[in-house]
Amino acid sequence: MSGIQLSQINLNLLLVLDALLQTHSVGEAAQQLAVTPSAVSHNLRTLRELLDDPLLVRGTGGMTPTPRADALREPLRLALRELEDALQAESFDPATAEGLFVLAIPDFLGHLFGTRIYARLEALGSQLMLDVLPSARADNAWRLETGALTCAVGGVVPDRPGVRRLGLYREDLVVLVREAHPLARNQPTVADYGAYPHALVGLEDTYDPADTFVDLALREVGASRRIAVRQRSFFGTLHTVLATDLVTMLPRTMAAWAVLHHPVSVLASPFRPVTYREDLLWHRRFDADPAHRWFRDELVSVARAARAELLAHAEPLLPPPTDASEAASG
Repeated sequence: MSGIQLSQINLNLLLVLDALLQTHSVGEAAQQLAVTPSAVSHNLRTLRELLDDPLLVRGTGGMTPTPRADALREPLRLALRELEDALQAESFDPATAEGLFVLAIPDFLGHLFGTRIYARLEALGSQLMLDVLPSARADNAWRLETGALTCAVGGVVPDRPGVRRLGLYREDLVVLVREAHPLARNQPTVADYGAYPHALVGLEDTYDPADTFVDLALREVGASRRIAVRQRSFFGTLHTVLATDLVTMLPRTMAAWAVLHHPVSVLASPFRPVTYREDLLWHRRFDADPAHRWFRDELVSVARAARAELLAHAEPLLPPPTDASEAASG
């Protein structure tokens, strides 16, 4: 019979044929497959009809394969082995694997977390590559779904079906000014805070004039602020503030790094503290992927440990944290 399509064949028959070609015995094939000899005999009859060939014939030394069966032996064994390998749970060893992890993350967190992840890869002698990108892109949700992004932290990722979110920790915003700024002498009041122009970190691709969480908190106490400079970079905003009398509000984590490396003063918010959850994001398509899961686990571990270590070192130079900023969220 010619022109046979796989759709015409119960694939279990191929397992039976493979066992028969390895053992040359109905009984041994049945034992190997954990079925009855009669079931193997029935399947052999079906195979003979489908392939229009006796496949195995009885001889003095047992069942002998026909030339057609001999020709099928190795290709069938190879195909079944490859299929079996493909169905096995994939393993991942970062020390020997090759590939690329793409992480979208704000610049200061990329510096803080990305450096540690790369150091981990380097210690393993890994050939894996880490690509760290700015976190704010209008199409981040789609890029997570397609795999163009492995993960994202912070930035702008709208809620979409399939986008997973894991809270790394709670963050709060603090006031940061250069060390010689007039506000650095005392804890500022709301009026003091509003008397100076402000620098804003805006990660969105385009400027959004809508009120931020800070503006809404100011409105609650009948105050406002004037934004003089907007930048998409936390480091860029920090350097702008270092050179001017601009005031900015930055995440406590960024402020902790800044106060250890630059002449700045970090002050508590003079109005209701603004807090938010820093999330790790990925797409559910990759939930079970071993490499993806390893990278996510590394990110969670590194992010929480690096932040805790940084805050501990900077604690004497920072205002007391709000309760919310110290509570990690899962």
